[in-house]
Amino acid sequence: MRILIHCNGGPSLGVGHVVRSSALVEEAVASGHDVTVAGRLDGDFVRHHLDAAGATVVAFSEQVSLEGFDVIHLDSYDTAVPRRAGALFSNLNDGDFGRRPADICIDPNYGAETVCIDTAAACGVRLLGSRYAPLRRAVTDRRGHWQPREKARRVLVVMGGTDPRQLTPRLLRLLGEVGEPLEVTAVVPPAVSDECAELVRDLDGIKVELVPPVADLPALAVGQDLVISAAGTTVWELCCIGVPMALVCAVDNQRAGYERVLAAGAAIGLGSLEPADEQPARDALRAVLTDAGARFALAEQASGIVDGRGAWRVVRAWEQLVASPPSTAATAGLTLRAASIADAVTLWRWRNDPGTRAASRSGSEVPLEDHLAWLEKSIAADDRILLIAADPTGDVGTVRWDQQGAYAWEVSITVAPDRRSRSLGGALLRAGERELVEAAGAPVTSIAGVHETNAASRRLFEAAGYVLDLPADADGFLTFVKHLPGRA
Repeated sequence: MRILIHCNGGPSLGVGHVVRSSALVEEAVASGHDVTVAGRLDGDFVRHHLDAAGATVVAFSEQVSLEGFDVIHLDSYDTAVPRRAGALFSNLNDGDFGRRPADICIDPNYGAETVCIDTAAACGVRLLGSRYAPLRRAVTDRRGHWQPREKARRVLVVMGGTDPRQLTPRLLRLLGEVGEPLEVTAVVPPAVSDECAELVRDLDGIKVELVPPVADLPALAVGQDLVISAAGTTVWELCCIGVPMALVCAVDNQRAGYERVLAAGAAIGLGSLEPADEQPARDALRAVLTDAGARFALAEQASGIVDGRGAWRVVRAWEQLVASPPSTAATAGLTLRAASIADAVTLWRWRNDPGTRAASRSGSEVPLEDHLAWLEKSIAADDRILLIAADPTGDVGTVRWDQQGAYAWEVSITVAPDRRSRSLGGALLRAGERELVEAAGAPVTSIAGVHETNAASRRLFEAAGYVLDLPADADGFLTFVKHLPGRA
């Protein structure tokens, strides 16, 4: 594929959009695709990231031709790139910041999959949540490398590529007032370098090293006992590595992510560092720096938020949607009802049909007695929804949902043996999705396990907008997901 990525970055703009775009470049190039990056891209730091990832970098203007690109991906709050017929239009937003209509809409912020959004917005496939945070291999290669120490001495302060509110000097002063013999490394953008240098001369009790923005921040972060960061894209890198964090909500577009990460117990919060926040922030820093158990718990919770496959998932979705765009399956004429014990024999025969068993994780026949016990338990369960679909000529098949966490349900479909080869699977799935959303009353993620040799089942889920989430497991089953939005 030919891919165009638009993003902006530099000393006056910040580098978060460029860093996550470079992760997508890296994955796409490694997968054999040709990637061009266009935008306002200023400074050696930005160019280094994109050049190292393997992108062709050009200056963006209204005259840049969009012809010939299979994917056009936009990661910018304020730049409009026109959609072009025949190209997959991909957009990455942070909540409401940068949201726009697209064929594939990506919000990589933790908890995004749990938020009701406007279902009338012109958006095709949605990739929501921190599973889609695009991270460079410099980050993912260091996952699990952080080692806890009983005594906290090493602290890293990084307020992003620009530190627009000049928070670094305030944090250095707070650390000097904590009363612990710390060794502090501060990543200092040019805008605050003079102030930080003057401040350091007057600090007692801590050692401070000031360094310019570094290309390999993960290598620096993994050796720290605590990282103090703005609550931007760096958070997802630190979560993936599994480093204890103290977060500052530096700007408004970080608020939602900041609050969710704190609620998950993956970081301590220092507020916005307004004057009223300084004493609580100082106390919070002293507490976490003197409690090894608390730091270990933060790191453990953080590593569970981001698994490092975000760029892989996004590029796999681009490949899939370019090759086989989703289609619309009609559901007219299908009615769904909850299964009852009166359906036992019918469901048992469908379950033991050779075609059903061939596509199942368990291919063995089930005795009727065992099936009856399973059905009684399923009907009574709160974490299972078992539905039977019918049309005017009779029963069509079943849709079963098994809960896999607060917001995720795994789907299983069985088409009645005498109704196969009539293209009913897609309609059955779509009807079941509607019932699940109504039953859940909130956004949910539907999960489908498909054996890598089952081409028909894979086509069914891809046509319904499911995208690859995990490669094949030891038994050969791929995992596909689809986000089903709640009612805004």
